[in-house]
Amino acid sequence: MNKKTKIIVIILCYFLGLFICFYIIDSFVFPSITRDRDVVIVPNINGKSFNEAKRILSSYDLEIEVIKEIYSEKHRTGAITSQSPKENSKVKSGRAIFVTVSKGRELVPVPYITGLNLRNARISLMRSGLELGEVTYAFSDDVPKDMVISQSRKPGGKIAYGEKINLVVSKGAENQIKVPNLIGKRIPEAQKLLMESNLVLGKIDFRTEETYLPELIIEQNPSQGELVDKDTPVNIIVTK
Repeated sequence: MNKKTKIIVIILCYFLGLFICFYIIDSFVFPSITRDRDVVIVPNINGKSFNEAKRILSSYDLEIEVIKEIYSEKHRTGAITSQSPKENSKVKSGRAIFVTVSKGRELVPVPYITGLNLRNARISLMRSGLELGEVTYAFSDDVPKDMVISQSRKPGGKIAYGEKINLVVSKGAENQIKVPNLIGKRIPEAQKLLMESNLVLGKIDFRTEETYLPELIIEQNPSQGELVDKDTPVNIIVTK
């Protein structure tokens, strides 16, 4: 091979080498770099407000899409409660991150429970999605004993689901009266005793009792010694 031929071969090999290098770079290196640039790591947006989450995702070249809204005890209104894909996931830039947004705590109407006894008041609160809070007792000349005098939240207003309602329950009149003993007495005598105690004679039932004389009181309700409000009726059972 003469000198001229060698030079031509060298030049051809040089250009062939350049072609091979460009081919490798164009086919493998550039696509790899491009793919890496298209992939982003999903940031954590849980607990963020919608606008803040949108701003964060935008900085990662990602979109945001709300798929549903739910009531939440933990998250304030408008906060992100969950996201998909989750944080640290690898996704293509430009894709949407699906989120669930909090509507805050569910609001429920406050029931009217004034005048109910404590048991029924508790049941009414439970049915409304509320809880019984602190119960205090106070004397009342108007509200019978063990009935609700007042409640801490206004009836009809809306409050958060699960909130507690405090109650004030009646202890009855402050100056209650001790029921006198009517057993063994006749009706006129019983009426006199009740009148002197500011109580009234209630229902009268009759019963045949062979061991007792007729027209004697053998049972009474309320019983002797119980504390009751003024003008409380006392029911009796009298022998025939």
